[in-house]
Amino acid sequence: MLAIESNALNERIDLPLTMVVTDEGMAPEHFNFHSSDIIHTISVTALQLRGERAAWGDEIGVFTPDGLCVGASLWFNQLTRVEAFGDDPATDAVDGFRDGESFFFRVFDGSLSREFAGDYTLLAGDETLRSGGATRLSIEVPGLRRDNQWSLPLGWSLISANVHPDDPSLPGMLGALLADGSLMVLKNGIGHFFFPGRQFDNIERWNGTEGYWIKVKNPANFAASGDAISGDTPIELNAGWSLISYLPTFEMDATSAFAPLGDNLDVVKDGEGNFYLPAYGFSNIGNTRPGNGYAIRVQQATEFVYPGQGRNAATQESYQFTHADPPVSTGSCMSVLLIGEALRAGSEVVARSAEGVLVGAGIAQENGRLGLAVWGDDVLTTELDGLSSGEAFSLQIWNDVTGWESIALNLKTGSLVYSSDGITVGELMSTNLPTELVLSGAYPNPFNGLTTVKFSVPAASQVKLTLHDLLGKEVAGLLDGEVTAGSHAVVLTAGDLASGTYILKLRTANEYRTSKVVLIR
Repeated sequence: MLAIESNALNERIDLPLTMVVTDEGMAPEHFNFHSSDIIHTISVTALQLRGERAAWGDEIGVFTPDGLCVGASLWFNQLTRVEAFGDDPATDAVDGFRDGESFFFRVFDGSLSREFAGDYTLLAGDETLRSGGATRLSIEVPGLRRDNQWSLPLGWSLISANVHPDDPSLPGMLGALLADGSLMVLKNGIGHFFFPGRQFDNIERWNGTEGYWIKVKNPANFAASGDAISGDTPIELNAGWSLISYLPTFEMDATSAFAPLGDNLDVVKDGEGNFYLPAYGFSNIGNTRPGNGYAIRVQQATEFVYPGQGRNAATQESYQFTHADPPVSTGSCMSVLLIGEALRAGSEVVARSAEGVLVGAGIAQENGRLGLAVWGDDVLTTELDGLSSGEAFSLQIWNDVTGWESIALNLKTGSLVYSSDGITVGELMSTNLPTELVLSGAYPNPFNGLTTVKFSVPAASQVKLTLHDLLGKEVAGLLDGEVTAGSHAVVLTAGDLASGTYILKLRTANEYRTSKVVLIR
């Protein structure tokens, strides 16, 4: 009712009015889509956000199963019409729905600046998108809660949370680590950091779609609770490097997790220096996991959505270090991929600075390829625990006979000079391999309790090394299996053998060698 009063006539006039709210001139700002003349009309009768009625101005987006936004509208706190647009035949790219595709909804909460997946209840009309179609439904964003927990080792870790924490301030999010004095520093992907010891914070708020480097001075546990972030929430990636959160609630192989990025993906790294290099079909990350963060480099800015499902990493024999003690994460590293026939499963390679400091170590989990992280110096420590930018390093491979040997590389890309987040790929040059089968004999010889037998093979071979008496009878088997090209050593223990002269026999598929050894009790 509109009331009008006239000073001249000293009268009041009441006029009934009806206000109609339309979407004319109003457009959503969060969701982007391409319009066309092919339209499916969706009438939304109600919109609920976590148990409460949505606010005027929140946005509703319509999506295809491929994650393509095909229409959007503001919510007007009453019956709201959302137009979904079909694929435009005048364009080459797929920019709209195709007849028969299912529809899905995402809702943007303007007060929180967050996007949520919405469930819908069909009230009438078409169940799939089609030209000229019409659907009537209601949408609800469920109030899903989730708890995250972390067990942090001493030093650096790369972590993430797939929740919007109840208290997103860093003192609120990391309160347990601040209370026990564990937290040293937190860093994000654009160089901002939280340094409680210096009372400095230019990150301010935890972002659930980002990853963070965190350093603690002793092993620690902490937890965070909040509204769950849907696993299919888009993550905006700038060209170059980003630290991102792992949003799914299940594990999957790294090659599956980042498959939607296709040829745009250069490399992915985890907090332990493992990496996925798609151009070479190499990954030693294994499964991606909730709670971990990942450093990712793409060629062009894009929107990334984790797949709804993916395979687990293949189960295979896991080889462990026996000759090297791998250095711990320092919060920054470069990735080195070695390839070549000289690398066999179980081969160990280390990286050393010019002063001999161990700055990286890797072990081949398969024949022909090995990945290792070369770590930069941690500026938060007083000791030298990594390389400075521009500092050269060398690589060594373990040889069972001679110990650590320097290796030469035919570089495919990069160099043996440290650069944070750099990538080097090199093929091992097999210049020092023997040219024939050699049985070098035993040392010491004669021997008492034990002696070492050395031999060399020019190529990976199935070999058998045995010990015989002078009548030709086999009295001990020392080795029966495949060995890599190069030099090898096997220990011969006297055991119950009597004093005397024995014959060592080394055999491959095509040839054999012999050598005498004398046992003296």
